[in-house]
Amino acid sequence: MDKATPKDVFAANRERAAPLLKQLRADDIGHMIDGKTVPSVSGDSFETTSPIDGAVLATVARGNAEDIDRAATAAAKAFKAWRDM
Repeated sequence: MDKATPKDVFAANRERAAPLLKQLRADDIGHMIDGKTVPSVSGDSFETTSPIDGAVLATVARGNAEDIDRAATAAAKAFKAWRDM
């Protein structure tokens, strides 16, 4: 039985991850606030890259104080309904 090399494992994992990576590159990653994915209030974003080869993995919403306030307000509003679950 042949033993898989680290290069083989990497190639197999890259192939398995390809559909997800393609989707991440196509769909920006926003903030999850009030059960919805939303862009940052400012519209700012940044690219996140793979530490392996530097390839762009996705564009991510860059949060600021307004985004934090929006998320905290939504969380406080939802807390009563969720705390006893």
